Amino acid sequence: MKMNGNGNEMKENEKEVREMRIEFTDYEKEHRLNVIDLGDEGEFYGEYVVPELRRVYGYWYATEKAIDQLREDGWEIEADFLPIWASVDYHIVNERTEQREKDLLNNENVWAFHFLELDWDSKEVYVESQEDAE
Repeated sequence: MKMNGNGNEMKENEKEVREMRIEFTDYEKEHRLNVIDLGDEGEFYGEYVVPELRRVYGYWYATEKAIDQLREDGWEIEADFLPIWASVDYHIVNERTEQREKDLLNNENVWAFHFLELDWDSKEVYVESQEDAE
């Protein structure tokens, strides 16, 4: 679990990419198409995707185990602090998936959940500044 936000580690190439923001629709949210299962770290509810950065922003409902790890890493997390504004970075190493991603980027009718359906190799959760939530 890596952290981001005020004074914390920035992700590689974060400022070099022109960002396209694709919001999850009410339909996607109602049908839980914006939900990412983080296993023993909890559940993540996406608000929008920035596909060029391979990043999803939203709310993280962290498990007690994940909250304990955040506290060990120096975050002051109160019990009533949930959900946590966060992002999930996803990584793709498969050429076929990269081609599918390019096709989605060129499709003007793409929905945010399409990027969650890609075959991710791995993902990392980052705590984000609450000021960036809007």
